[in-house]
Amino acid sequence: MLYQWSERQATGRKWGLFLGLQVILTCVSLLSGSGVLSLADEMPSPHLPVSKSEVPRFEKASCPFSFPSDVEVACGYLVVRENRQLLDSSTIRLAVAIISSRSDHPAPDPVVFLTGGPGQSAFESVGLWFHTPFLDQRDFILFEQRGTRYSEPWLDCPEVDTALLDSFTTASSLEEEVAGEASAAKACRDRLQSQGIDLSAYNSKASATDLEELRQVLGYDKWNLYAISYGTRLALTVMRDHPVGLRSVVLDSIYLPQASFYEEFTLLVRPTWIVGWPILIWREHSTTQLRV
Repeated sequence: MLYQWSERQATGRKWGLFLGLQVILTCVSLLSGSGVLSLADEMPSPHLPVSKSEVPRFEKASCPFSFPSDVEVACGYLVVRENRQLLDSSTIRLAVAIISSRSDHPAPDPVVFLTGGPGQSAFESVGLWFHTPFLDQRDFILFEQRGTRYSEPWLDCPEVDTALLDSFTTASSLEEEVAGEASAAKACRDRLQSQGIDLSAYNSKASATDLEELRQVLGYDKWNLYAISYGTRLALTVMRDHPVGLRSVVLDSIYLPQASFYEEFTLLVRPTWIVGWPILIWREHSTTQLRV
């Protein structure tokens, strides 16, 4: 089952719990993220298409965030078709930040971070990665998935944010909360569709192909995925649809493609909350499972 960025939690109470869990998962990812990947040689120079009308293509741009003077970061946009099933589809721009390795001879396969949500911005946590141990040997890439904060279009839903705030600040019944949030989600959907946005194109399969096209455009033979929460679902989709370009994959707090988070929230959270969040490390010829 594929998700859409405009989906939200069924109630304000579940949304609050979800946000709290995301904070915990981020801490878990930081504690468990170093020392997993093995090393190689030099990184290739990105291949940028000559034609500005070619799709997919990479367009260099200034970074929408500041960074320390001792850190080198290159930013830009991956330009892809919004709906690859339509020949006349419009294009969208997905923000990318590449943090350079501290090594004079970095490995040729960077680490790509896939954040959770769905719908979270990878750039909002960029400060956590400026001095990550990954940079000792590899470049580190932050990828804004389609529909998120720094990509274009941004599928923001202020209508839903307002409804969620009302759920927390008013003494409404559960039924009233659900009705208010459902109405807000519909209003958001209608507004985005009126802007010509094809919401059917914002799903895990399309995002997985975005990643594969980014790998090809930047000229990497292989790379490593480090995914957390919903990002693990995206990584699993890449493993299924585009395995050739993968050297290794780290899945932290796994969200299986066949699971429906919004319908099975309690079922998904409660068992792993008790026994610990699973971490799966996949390499080309081996698999390791850990628990934290």
